[in-house]
Amino acid sequence: MNKQIFYFVISLTILTSLGLFPAMLRAENSNEMTARSTTEKLIEQCHRVRLSGGDLTEIVEKVWQLSEISYGLRYAAENCLNHYFENEVIYTWDQGWQFVIRDDQLQAYPRSVIKLIDEARRTCSESDEGILKIPASAIQKIDLTGNGINDQIFSYGKLHCTSESTLWCGSGGCTDRQ
Repeated sequence: MNKQIFYFVISLTILTSLGLFPAMLRAENSNEMTARSTTEKLIEQCHRVRLSGGDLTEIVEKVWQLSEISYGLRYAAENCLNHYFENEVIYTWDQGWQFVIRDDQLQAYPRSVIKLIDEARRTCSESDEGILKIPASAIQKIDLTGNGINDQIFSYGKLHCTSESTLWCGSGGCTDRQ
């Protein structure tokens, strides 16, 4: 048996015999439940305030500050924020809240990036008529060649297709294009 596996099994056995391992799991589940409960309450408050025509500012600030949002609650949280902000936002797994690049902002990008976006839109649309949302972090400027000129990197893994969450990613990672 591998030494690391052996030590892991011994550590797990000791924690379990001391009654600490189940307590650690309960604490982690308790934290997740508390975070989920907080998110659900904020979403419900947002919905009530929006229907009554009230000011969403305080609720939106709290939702924006959430560091972890359960996958099942992301759409409702996005919906809350999108009733407040002029620009659409989505919650991304790697960087939290991101503003979506609007179509009228795409003209600022090179043709090569726009072509990749058009291809991604077609792919997303062909997947149960999904709608492509591009967070600002999906297009990065980095000097890859050392010539002093920033290159554009288009990260497919950061795209959001409404009908398919893992369209451009698999067990080997996600696709990036220069």
